[in-house]
Amino acid sequence: MAVVVAMACKTPVVISDKVGIYKNVGEAKAGIVVNTDIDNVYMGMRELIKNDKLRKTIAYNGRKLVEEKYNIEIVADQMIAAYRSILEDYKK
Repeated sequence: MAVVVAMACKTPVVISDKVGIYKNVGEAKAGIVVNTDIDNVYMGMRELIKNDKLRKTIAYNGRKLVEEKYNIEIVADQMIAAYRSILEDYKK
């Protein structure tokens, strides 16, 4: 959840490939995805610190990803659809 909040605030993120949404973040170029090796974490953070254009791009893409995939209204609609599907299966 912290990653989504950070992206919503246009904060560039470095996340590990152990975070549940890392594939979405990587595909959207909404953050730097690294493994949990300390050197990789360091390199990801260093890259963000040194590259202003990259920081701005990641911040923009992160906000866009949140608006498209993690917006509360979208997530709520998905949850309602999932519950309806479960209830329909239960009634059968």
